[in-house]
Amino acid sequence: WQGLDSLAATFLAVSFQCEAIAYASMLKFIDKYVHNFFLKDNSPVMQEYLAVFSQLIAFHGPELYNHLFDVGFQPELYAIPWFLTVFTHVFPLEKIFLIWNKLLVNNSSFPLFIGLGILWQLKGNLLSFGFNECILLFSDLPDINIDKCMEDAECLASITPDSGPERQYAIVPLNMTNPERLADKPRQKLDHIKNNKTFSISGKEMLDLINRGSKSKRSCIVIDIRPVEEFQAESILNSVNMPMNTTFNEKGMITNTNIQGIFEKSKKKIKIIVGKDETSAHRFAGHLITLRYRYVCVLYGGKSTAIKLGLFRTNTVK
Repeated sequence: WQGLDSLAATFLAVSFQCEAIAYASMLKFIDKYVHNFFLKDNSPVMQEYLAVFSQLIAFHGPELYNHLFDVGFQPELYAIPWFLTVFTHVFPLEKIFLIWNKLLVNNSSFPLFIGLGILWQLKGNLLSFGFNECILLFSDLPDINIDKCMEDAECLASITPDSGPERQYAIVPLNMTNPERLADKPRQKLDHIKNNKTFSISGKEMLDLINRGSKSKRSCIVIDIRPVEEFQAESILNSVNMPMNTTFNEKGMITNTNIQGIFEKSKKKIKIIVGKDETSAHRFAGHLITLRYRYVCVLYGGKSTAIKLGLFRTNTVK
């Protein structure tokens, strides 16, 4: 039950000391934003939440992700009080009111993006700090501009595919714009999330991203990592081929200038990796994140998911 006192105090403050309203409101709030956080053993729930948070850092800020990973400064060391108390143990009431005003009109994953907003304000320092300096920074958190934090959080959430940060222990989002986007992607198990740097998205969401076109904030490029001969036989319309075994050299670098050019033109696009299977796609995505490419994710189920959606077409040999 650690953390409930901070939540309860906030609800009492906004309910004019009416305990019944405060209690009823808090129950609804807990069910949506910290579902299962207060179980007797909440370790799997918190581990999953932090693992998804880590994937979001890698998706939006691979340079920061790589640095924090290299120095051994993981979310478990700083972010648990943020999410367990929905920031009430971190900020004074006047800032909590501003945060929750935005939080309450967003879905159950939005606290993750508020966490990213905090990191984004500290990014300049974090990228130059080692482990000990990071610990000191978070032990006495600098003043955070909440308006900028919320602006960044909403921007980051708007770019992120809805099916990406879905969690096994979360309550089903009540205000999901299009619940069908999640239909063909089962919720991932903890080991799967922890073992991969980035998240998988559903096939229906990939289809939605493709149909949105290049003018959308969520425009995408589909990267098919299968061997050239397989890609030439059949592929997803407008996808690009970057075979797993030839794209990277022995040092994990991309030396092909054509591939470098594709990534240069696609800096702001979501990069969806499609392989024969999801495992190889995650390996490829991991290499891209190490090379600091942003907005990298994987199609859940790989080629088989794309086939089920009718996305693969047979290429005519001329």
